[in-house]
Amino acid sequence: MRARKLYVKEPLAVDLDATVYALDATTIDLCLSLFDWAPFRSTKAAVKMHTLLDLRGAIPAFIHISNGKMGDVNVLDILLIKAGAFYIMDRGYLDFTRLYKMHQAGAFFVTRAKRGMNGHRVYSTKTDRTTGVICDQMIALDGFYVSKGYPEQLRRIRYQDPVTGKTLVFLTNNTAFVTLDYRRAVQEPPASGAVLQMDQTASAHQAFSGRERECGEDANLMRRAHLSVDRYRQKTSIECLALHFATDFVYVCF
Repeated sequence: MRARKLYVKEPLAVDLDATVYALDATTIDLCLSLFDWAPFRSTKAAVKMHTLLDLRGAIPAFIHISNGKMGDVNVLDILLIKAGAFYIMDRGYLDFTRLYKMHQAGAFFVTRAKRGMNGHRVYSTKTDRTTGVICDQMIALDGFYVSKGYPEQLRRIRYQDPVTGKTLVFLTNNTAFVTLDYRRAVQEPPASGAVLQMDQTASAHQAFSGRERECGEDANLMRRAHLSVDRYRQKTSIECLALHFATDFVYVCF
């Protein structure tokens, strides 16, 4: 909380007053003989760190450490969504039901579309191709389940990187922001240069209950941080390992 206050007026790469987060995950390999409580594959162990990074100052706002088998997208079930904030994610987080919950919470997301996504164009807006933006469209999802999961229209932006020539397709629920700024928001790396790798593994949903509280900058700051340990799994092979860090809140679950 103290660090975030110091960077509250730090300029972003885009002209935006809202908070912008980057969400990603990385798998940390461990030796199976030493960490047999974190089985990942037949020959190695691993844990996975899910990190929500505040791009203004590159400060972690939330960290969740799970077993290595937890799917990246499942962290959206335990993430405390902030209304009005922007969440930038890779396509490993493309789950329309979960994204619609984020939309209903008043937050904005920017993610990448997967190949073969079932949807159709509703209308297109004019774009300046010299910026690399090929098209800017409003689309509707097709298919029974995906249209139920996200019943509203989405914005689809197709962009070609002038350096690599690679074409990227972005999806967002924000319909007012200009496409050029979206391109910059996704391309700009964090100030610290931190990069989190994508490792999409089998889904293993983990529940988390808790609520982030506002923490003032006073003498009780450290007292307000609290640690809760719940050893409800008494097994030789731990099925659930989670560490949450959200400014002034820490939660550990075994």
